[in-house]
Amino acid sequence: MPFMLVTLLAFALLVTLAGFFLSVKPQGRNQNVIYPSARSGRRSIEVATSGTTRSTRAIAQRSALSIPSFGGRVRGRQAGEPVPWTVVVIGLVSIFVLGLFTLNAVFPRNAVFSTVLFANGSQPTPPPDTTTQEHLSGISQSLVRISQLDPAQYNSPQDFNTWAYSACSTASMTEVINAYGHHYRIADVLKVEASLHEITPTLGLVEDVGIQRTAAQFGFKTSWGYKLSLDQIIATANYGTPIIVDFPPQKYAGGHLLVVLGGNSSVVFLADSSLYNRTSLTRAQFLKWWGGFSAILTPN
Repeated sequence: MPFMLVTLLAFALLVTLAGFFLSVKPQGRNQNVIYPSARSGRRSIEVATSGTTRSTRAIAQRSALSIPSFGGRVRGRQAGEPVPWTVVVIGLVSIFVLGLFTLNAVFPRNAVFSTVLFANGSQPTPPPDTTTQEHLSGISQSLVRISQLDPAQYNSPQDFNTWAYSACSTASMTEVINAYGHHYRIADVLKVEASLHEITPTLGLVEDVGIQRTAAQFGFKTSWGYKLSLDQIIATANYGTPIIVDFPPQKYAGGHLLVVLGGNSSVVFLADSSLYNRTSLTRAQFLKWWGGFSAILTPN
């Protein structure tokens, strides 16, 4: 819709400019064609009776002035009078620019205004990030996201229906463990986590220490708690150690656990096993949802 409007405005401007350059030049003599008749009319009025000569002359003078001054406005454009293309062009250009501002305000994501103004390549570019997902290192770089809603990650359709929407902690642990060279499915880690009674279909992860207890069964030690700041978590992940974090139910509907892969001054890079599959969040949004919990899994 916005691009259609821009196209129509541009087309109207093109037609107007074409008419401006192709229009016939006006003849100078035609512009004064009304003045002789006006003067004749004034002379014919002056031969009236002497009793009304002065008033009639005044009326004739006013008529002679008003006809050439305002007659064109009343009757419209005279034959041979030039079309006011300059006014039309200025009006259409104003509408065009106003339309761009309006479209940019109503449809900011389409960046109509920016696209048109900076079509010559002068559009300013944001400063490059010093850390992007392509520049992650170590285990953070090799970690592969697993979807907790992938039926192939479960042993049966019944297991999928029971656990798929509660297994975010399981998926996060599976991602981190596999990043160190293993090839587990969610079902493998879920079997251990459920046997330890650290997960239920209703609650998901029952308690924070459940990650430590489950990871230990796969030969991993876990450093967990609420002591690390976001800057510390990002720095650790950037150096190659992914970290599991939580979005508790009181901050994020239903609660969720996912993995931080790194970040920079503006965003946090993630591996999200949920349907949303978020790959990044702004620091502000992350802090809004984060409950402060972090868990670092490393091989024994």
